[in-house]
Amino acid sequence: MVIEVDQLIDYHLIKYKGFINKEKRFYAEQNADSDFVDINLFLTSSDIPVFNIRRGEGTGLFKPAKYILTDQHGNTARLEMLSYWKTHYQCHYNYKVYDIYAHRGLKCSIFENRKQIAWWDKERISISYADNYFMIANNDVNQELLIAFCLAYDDYHFEPAEYRRHFIRDKIKLSIGNIFFEKRKFDKNWKANKY
Repeated sequence: MVIEVDQLIDYHLIKYKGFINKEKRFYAEQNADSDFVDINLFLTSSDIPVFNIRRGEGTGLFKPAKYILTDQHGNTARLEMLSYWKTHYQCHYNYKVYDIYAHRGLKCSIFENRKQIAWWDKERISISYADNYFMIANNDVNQELLIAFCLAYDDYHFEPAEYRRHFIRDKIKLSIGNIFFEKRKFDKNWKANKY
C-alpha cells in the first residue's frame, strides 16, 4: 500500500491531504495561530476526527518529543521519543508496541511488536514550507495510526507550526534530515505484504 501525506500552509490553518494508493482518503487540520499543537485527522467521508494529535507538555527544541494520540473511540496513546540523538520513538496502542526509527537522511521505519510494517520518506525540497511524505506500508496496518505518527513526527522535526506561520508563502525549504546517529539502519530489502 502506498500512503502519501501532503501539507498545505495558509496563514491561519495548516492542512494535510492523505492518499491511499492515489485515492484521497484522509485530511487533517491544525490551527496555525494556536499556542499548542492540536491536529485533527479525518476520513474524507466524515467530519468526526479519527485521531487527534496533541503535543505533550515539555516538548520543545532539544527536549524529547511527547504526543498524545486520541482515536475516535476515546482511546489514548502516548507517542514518546526514547532517544533524542538516535531519534527513536515508541507508542503503546491497542495492546501493541510501535517503534519509529529515523535513519540517516529523511527516511523512517515503523515497527509493530518488533516487526517492520512500513517506512516513509520525506521530500528533500518543499515550497512554502509545506512538507510531503511518501509511505510504503503493509496492507493490513492501521492507516490512520501511521498517518498520525507521520503528522506528529513532522510537527516536531520539521519546523513546528508556530515557526511556519511567520514565513512567506513562496519560500523554498531544503531538509537535510538526520545527519547524526541512528539506532537502527534502514532495511533496503524490506517489502510490504499484499494481504
